[in-house]
Amino acid sequence: MAPDGDNFRSELAIKEIEKENNFDLDKLIELGYNNYLAFFDTLLPPLLNAYDQLPASSSYVVLLKEVVDTLRYWNKRSSVASVATTVAIEWANYLINSSNQTTPVKTGNQLEQISSYSRKTLPQRHVEMLAELTEGLKNAFGTWKVRWGDVNRYQRVEKAH
Repeated sequence: MAPDGDNFRSELAIKEIEKENNFDLDKLIELGYNNYLAFFDTLLPPLLNAYDQLPASSSYVVLLKEVVDTLRYWNKRSSVASVATTVAIEWANYLINSSNQTTPVKTGNQLEQISSYSRKTLPQRHVEMLAELTEGLKNAFGTWKVRWGDVNRYQRVEKAH
């Protein structure tokens, strides 16, 4: 019905619909409000692997340990109280914006596009971007441990002025 290719929400919806035998309107509405961010099933593993492969002597090992652990043990569900949601979404935006500037991918398929960005980014750069965005959060909010609801409200207020 639309010319756009697949995206992470549509893929999640298809998986959930295939699991359910007795769909009614309430279940369909519930599915529409699913807060699972399947996007990060693709984006987080390369970042976590890049961090895990750092030499023990790397300054990033200590600098990013708590940030990486926050992402590693996150359930990939968004909520207004989630710090991991903030870090993950800000990192994904950073990755996408950086990738678009260096190697834009021309496709309407979000799955292909995001996978391409992630594959084409060197492991060291994944880690560097996480460190840079963490520093950016500290500069903007005084800490990187910012709840997602606070980031959204902050951005809306900033854009309104």
